[in-house]
Amino acid sequence: MRRVVMALAMTFTALTGVYSMQYGELVETYRVTLGDKTYEVPVEYYVWKNGNGHFVWVSLGVHPLEYQAHKCMFEAVKWFVYNSGEFEGTLVVSWIKIPAEYYQSGSEEEKYRVSRDLGQLTFYNHVLPYVLHPKELGSKVGVPITRKPELFLDVHAHRPSWGVSEFILIPAGPIHGNDNPESFQRALQICEVLAGVIGARVDTQQTGTSPPWVTAPVAKHGIPAATFENGYYYIGQELPPNYDNYRTELDKAFLEALYLYALEGGRVPPTPEGYRKLARWYAMAAETWGRTVEYLSKAAETHPEYRSELQRLAEIAAKIRDLLVEMSEECKRVAELLERGQRDEAARLVDSELIPEYEEVTRLYDEYISGTKRIPVRISDVFASEEHESGDYIEVFGVKLPVSLAATIAGAGILAAVITFKVSVNPLVGLIACGALLWLSRRWS
Repeated sequence: MRRVVMALAMTFTALTGVYSMQYGELVETYRVTLGDKTYEVPVEYYVWKNGNGHFVWVSLGVHPLEYQAHKCMFEAVKWFVYNSGEFEGTLVVSWIKIPAEYYQSGSEEEKYRVSRDLGQLTFYNHVLPYVLHPKELGSKVGVPITRKPELFLDVHAHRPSWGVSEFILIPAGPIHGNDNPESFQRALQICEVLAGVIGARVDTQQTGTSPPWVTAPVAKHGIPAATFENGYYYIGQELPPNYDNYRTELDKAFLEALYLYALEGGRVPPTPEGYRKLARWYAMAAETWGRTVEYLSKAAETHPEYRSELQRLAEIAAKIRDLLVEMSEECKRVAELLERGQRDEAARLVDSELIPEYEEVTRLYDEYISGTKRIPVRISDVFASEEHESGDYIEVFGVKLPVSLAATIAGAGILAAVITFKVSVNPLVGLIACGALLWLSRRWS
């Protein structure tokens, strides 16, 4: 069953002036069979196009129990499109809306399994064709789409555990079933740059149930794809106070940095506005590290067997947080100097403050990673409680949560902790990156 809700073009005034944007919306309902039952699952599609800039596809709702993360990202998408004044290009959102009554009965295990199975099968059998052939979706909603996405992003949330960061980017690679090295490399590059300025981390080895059904099939066809673990979720528990407000604000910075920085190859124009963008993103990264300090400090109280290691990690994280705050302020000062035409002073500030701070964060980052490797991670706390780890669930998807994963997801709020799969990369990127360094290379000649 398919239903076109609306297709229209709108004109509005943004921060950059008046421009025309095309918009289309579509709802299609699919029949999905799971076991001996057939379900009707609606999927909402939203298509925005403004000019010929970057093209990103955001996937929501694959795991409906993580709905807070989906709501936060959608609010951030609307802000970015309508209020940021920065949106140029194409942005598509697909949102799988599995009715709650399909998975509310039965045990917690059944709720967990059915909700995930339905979301993953709905995407693989029905949404995936649109991702691979977006022109077909565009024709239905009246918005012309002539090319494929530059990045496909599947939004999730992960279970909390001490020693694990809130925001994780997982590029689809060989471990997930993606045998296309070009799409993996490109996704990895985008994720590294993006993580470096929002306080997330990159983990190429983290598995789970969704990548083989969602990001890997997309990436196999040459479209860079990544899973974004957008903070925490709980089963039967409330999120921390004001947590979703914080997550929405980070998602706004995420989208802004994605379009204006990561998809631009890690380059921000050496202008006052370019440095102000870096300042905003560093401030968000600092806040993420601040939460890391909080979590590690609490963990040190509740896990006395690792108290000294956790306290040391908290101390390092606090230093990184403070340096990021300083870097944010320095970027603001550079922007002010440039506005006054004091280019030499701005260059000296970059040389004397920003670059040394960048180098110190890099050193601390290495020390932090070394420390996390000495603390084992409780896998059941990260992915699911013990009652969710059933043999049936693993059999359905052919995906196991390997014990070796413990060595790959240690860390908390890491800027860009890249654990590679046959790929050699710089573990910390994007701090000053092409912003300050490009500026220095030009020397305002």
